[in-house]
Amino acid sequence: MIYQRLLKIEQELDKQEKEIRDKRLALKSIKKLLTDNIDENYEVIPERSLKKLRYLLEDLKQTGLSEEEIKMINLITDNQN
Repeated sequence: MIYQRLLKIEQELDKQEKEIRDKRLALKSIKKLLTDNIDENYEVIPERSLKKLRYLLEDLKQTGLSEEEIKMINLITDNQN
């Protein structure tokens, strides 16, 4: 009985670690895209517009964004349009 509980807790922690790792990778990807391609001194990053920021990042990445990257954009823009 206790071993089953321990296993369940361990599995939940593993799941949380993976989710955190995925979020960190998405955040690093977004940060790299912006820092490698945008000079904030001369260009405006649409940090309040979900659609505009997503479009910009997809254009910089030259492909669609991952699910985690989209979630990060939602956090960055506070889910604003």
